[in-house]
Amino acid sequence: YTGNTINSNGSYGVENDYNYIETYGLSSPITTAGIANTFTGNTIDGNYYDNVYIYENYIETDSDYSPITNASIVNTFTGNDLSYSTDDYGVELEYNYIEAAGVASAISNASVANTFDSNTINGNYDTNVYIYENYIETDSDSSPITNSSIVNTFTGNEINGAYDYGVEMDYNWIYTDGDGSSITNAAIANTFTGNTINGNYYD
Repeated sequence: YTGNTINSNGSYGVENDYNYIETYGLSSPITTAGIANTFTGNTIDGNYYDNVYIYENYIETDSDYSPITNASIVNTFTGNDLSYSTDDYGVELEYNYIEAAGVASAISNASVANTFDSNTINGNYDTNVYIYENYIETDSDSSPITNSSIVNTFTGNEINGAYDYGVEMDYNWIYTDGDGSSITNAAIANTFTGNTINGNYYD
C-alpha cells in the first residue's frame, strides 16, 4: 500500500485477514517463506473501526517431520497518517506467528518483525497501535527452535492523544512444548527511538 488516501469509511480503512503459508501431511516442510505487509506514505484516517486491521499472518506446518526453515513475517509502516479512528484502533496487528505442530518439526531462522518509522498515529478512539500475539512456537517432541526472533521497532513516530494506550503490545513469545525441544539463539526485542508519545489516556 503506497500513497493511498482511505478515510471516513463506515467500517475498516484497510482490513487484511488470513495471509498464510501452511502444509498438512507427514514430512511436509516449509523452506524459505515470507509474508510482508508494507504501508508507505498513506493517509488512512477517520474510519469507523480500525484504520488498518491485519489479522492472522502465519506460517505453519501441522504434521510430524515437517520443519520450518528461513521463514519471516514482516509488517512495515513508514510515513503514514493513521489517525482519528472514530470507534477503534489506529493500527491493530493480531496473531503474527510461525508454528510447527508435529514431532521432529524444528523451526530455524524464523522472524516476526513489526516496524513503525516516521508515522503520525494520533487521536484514535481506542489504542493508537495495538500488537497482540506475536509468537514462534513448536508443540511436540524433538522440535527445537534456533536462531529466531521477534522484533518490534518504533522510530521517529508521533503517537499521541489516544483514548486508551499510545502503544499496547501483549503476548510476544518464543516457546517449545515437548521433550527434547530446546530454544537456542532466540530473542525478543522492543525498541523505541526518537518517538513522541504524549497525552494518551493510559501509557
